[in-house]
Formats: sequence, structure tokens, C-alpha cells
Amino acid sequence: PRGGGKRVPVTACCFSPNGDMIAGAGRMGSVQIWERKQQRVGPRAKKKVYTAHEPQTETSCVAFASDNRALASRGGDGTLKLWDVRKFKKPVVEWKQDLPNDYPTSDVAFSPKGDLIICGTTSKAPDDKKAGRGGELVFFSRKTRKEVQRVRICSASVVRVIWNAKLNQIFCGCSDGATRVLYDPELSRNGALLCVKKKAKRKSAMDFSTFLHIKNPNALPLFAETQNPKRIRQKKRADPVASKKPMEPLKGEGTGGRVGLHNLTTHLMQCMAKKNLRNEDPREALLAWDEKAKADPLFFGNAYKETQPEQIYEEDKDEDEDEESEQIKELKKKISSTPMGADPEAHRKDWR
Repeated sequence: PRGGGKRVPVTACCFSPNGDMIAGAGRMGSVQIWERKQQRVGPRAKKKVYTAHEPQTETSCVAFASDNRALASRGGDGTLKLWDVRKFKKPVVEWKQDLPNDYPTSDVAFSPKGDLIICGTTSKAPDDKKAGRGGELVFFSRKTRKEVQRVRICSASVVRVIWNAKLNQIFCGCSDGATRVLYDPELSRNGALLCVKKKAKRKSAMDFSTFLHIKNPNALPLFAETQNPKRIRQKKRADPVASKKPMEPLKGEGTGGRVGLHNLTTHLMQCMAKKNLRNEDPREALLAWDEKAKADPLFFGNAYKETQPEQIYEEDKDEDEDEESEQIKELKKKISSTPMGADPEAHRKDWR
């Protein structure tokens, strides 16, 4: 809404019961009404009062009556005003006696028939003369335009107020977080009456609890012994976790080029590392698995057992055959080294 030619934040808004009007309140104390049937639709309201409440105060609530003819506004200046929608220029009546409002969400509501207006009040300050009454619920008559009754609700402030038409009960939301309900035993229906009509539960000995909290004063930080800051630093320095000390390098004697075989890491690495295969005979390593492969064939099953080729190994030569082969080699060298024209019968004896 606009207030004095400027746009101001909206502090309260509501629809009329028939849905033809929207009422809004601004921070500058203005109250404006927009109609659904107005010819020009825009941000400017058809009915407006810029000085409805004091400027720089938050109008906490606006509410229409059930007949769509009256509008009530709860101001942050501690006033409650009743407006006639048909002559929206001046308030019909203004109530401002002992109606403090310190909450930006304080409500105002009409009764289901529209003949009564209710609103809550803020609890008085301790230095006030009338302090001690706490939050109150005030009733005003729309017909006589006078205050009808004040009902003390609690020591806290009464902020939210709702008068339910079906239940005919008044719900008050207070600043202490609790909700109070006002009802009539004869005129109200359901709601709080469902709880009131129930009988109180009988107390049993089993409901009594003997568990009590044991508080040790010496365990509280307030009674802890104060230590010297230097000792606290030295204690943290000695603690490797608190000081975030890095891991020290490996120290000590070792074997196989490894140092510090006394810790867990090196022990695990030694168990997980592969063995040195430099001095191992590969033929002996393969033959060691020969019997296991025959007993439990891993790669070739019984289907290939009969079709496997026969293994033929090279036979070992005798030492005499090796010696004869050497003599033949020497004899061939002698024959090849004989000069041209020599008698070939000279080496025939050796050949035989």
C-alpha cells in the first residue's frame, strides 16, 4: 500500500467474508480497502485513510465483521478502532483506554454474530501502577460502543485471538507459549469440552517415580580448579594426540634392507611382501606342483585326460658316447689338415 505518496511495508491483511474486499494496513499508520468490483485494478486502493493510526507504528491486525459492513483495526499505538466500510473516512468509535499493544501480531476478532469485538492486551511492566493484572481479553459491544468486560487470562501477554463459530469457543495464544481456551458449558460444543468431561485418571503407586537427578557441584565447570596456563600447555605438548604430533621416522636395526622391524606397519608389510625368487630353481618349483596337478587337475579336467599328447623327453646320453664323439671330431680335424697328395690309408687305422 501507499502512505503519503510512498510505498510502505504491509503489516496486516485480511479478506472480507464474502470475498469482495481486501483490507490492508501499512507501517505509516494507514488502512486501505481494495474492492474486487472496482473498475480500475491497480495498486491504488479505492478506500483509504492514511492517518488511521499513529505513523511509524505497526498496525497488527485488521478484521471484517460477518455482515461485511464493519472493519476493526488493532493499532500499535494502543488503540482499537471500528470503521464503517460504507463511510470509510473516520472511525465510528475509538477505544484507547488501557489497551497496550507491544506485539506486531496482536489480533482483533469479531464474535460469530458480529455484535462483539475482542482483543488481547500486553502484560504491564513491573514499574507500572496497574502491574500484576497480566494479559487480559477485552470485550467491546458494537451496538452500545462501550467496553463490556475484561477477563484476566494469565500473567503473560495475550497475542493471538480466535473466536470459533462452530465450537463457540475463544482460543487465546499467549507470549509464554501456552494456549488458553474460554468456553461456555451450555453454549459451547465439543472442542475443550471433550477434555473437560473426561474423568481424571486415578493415581497409582506405580506412577510414582523415584528417579532423581544427582548433581555434583565439583563436576561443574564453575567449581573446577584453575590450573597454570604454562602447565596446561606442557601437558598438551606431551600428548601426541592433542598436539597433533607427526609420526616419527623408522629407527633401529633391520634385515633385508628394511629398518625398524619392531613396529606393526613393517611387520604387516613383511608378511604381505612377496618372497625373493632369485635363488629358487624354476624346474623344481614346477615339478613340486606335478603331483598336485595329477591328483586334482586345476586347468584340465577328466574330459581332456585321454586326449592329452604323450610327453616325450630327451634321453640322457652315456659318457662313452660322448667320448667317442670327441675322438671322431679330432680324427676329422687330422684328415682335413693332411696335405694334398698324402696317402689316405695313413688315418684308416685310427678310423677303425
